[in-house]
Amino acid sequence: MKKVLRIIKKTFKILFILAIVGIFYSFGYTSYENIKVSQDFKTFKNRAVYEKTVTLNNGMEDYKRHYYKVSRETSFELNDTRSVFRDDTEVKLGQKGDIFVTKLSPFKNVFGAHQFVSYYFGGHAAIYDGEKGYIEAVGFPDDFKEFINIIKDDGENVPNYSTTVNLNRSDYWTHRSLSVHEDNYYKYYYRPEVVGLRIKDVDSASIDAFVDNAYEKYEDNRLYNFLFFLDMKNKYYCTDLVSRAYTEVIHGESKGYAKELNDDGFITSVNDLILSKQTYITFIFEVKEENDEIVEYLYYLEDI
Repeated sequence: MKKVLRIIKKTFKILFILAIVGIFYSFGYTSYENIKVSQDFKTFKNRAVYEKTVTLNNGMEDYKRHYYKVSRETSFELNDTRSVFRDDTEVKLGQKGDIFVTKLSPFKNVFGAHQFVSYYFGGHAAIYDGEKGYIEAVGFPDDFKEFINIIKDDGENVPNYSTTVNLNRSDYWTHRSLSVHEDNYYKYYYRPEVVGLRIKDVDSASIDAFVDNAYEKYEDNRLYNFLFFLDMKNKYYCTDLVSRAYTEVIHGESKGYAKELNDDGFITSVNDLILSKQTYITFIFEVKEENDEIVEYLYYLEDI
């Protein structure tokens, strides 16, 4: 009996040490990623030259947007002749297959959870489909009972839950809303910082396949994956949807963690999408409060 207890004690000691090592490694690696992302943002904005300031109107009031043009310098930037904008007025951002991300979590009023999620995983990600809206996986169940039922559900059938892959037809990422929403940052804005990404050296057929694959998940009403690193066959979380949709274009059916747009091969975070060797930044959209006025700043790749 004493021998068994010694073995159990030793086992728990080893597991405890491994857990501590894992926590420190995770924190260290995540810190490295956050520093690298900040450096990439700084480098992108350092390439920018002030272009103009435009007065916009959201239907109720005027507001300002400062435009900063970023020169195209790398081969993948020069090979991509698509504009960052989808309209001639240079107000609406994004082309088909563009990835929109934000690092800030949606839990801005929940101290601790907001900081933890923002630091380790990021806020949200979606794919612009080029026509109808943003394909995204959302995870806000109606109540705790639905939350438990979603975890239990294998996602094989088409379930009737609220937290599924969704097609959001609202241009909410970089558009000033008409009213203040309690979940918004800076009153009228979804987030104070939004980043646009594109996949490098990708042709139109691959872009179409990427969007079509994600759209199939919407049509199939696929569930949100609250377990993240488990139960991945038929369930998705936002960044996971992006990386697995492209993985399936390249490799066919994806099993487990995505092989594409996720260089570390583990849980796909917003940092993973930004730092992937397969993506590059097309714009950084920021909102700042200056002299009691909310002002937009847009750093974007110039047209060629």
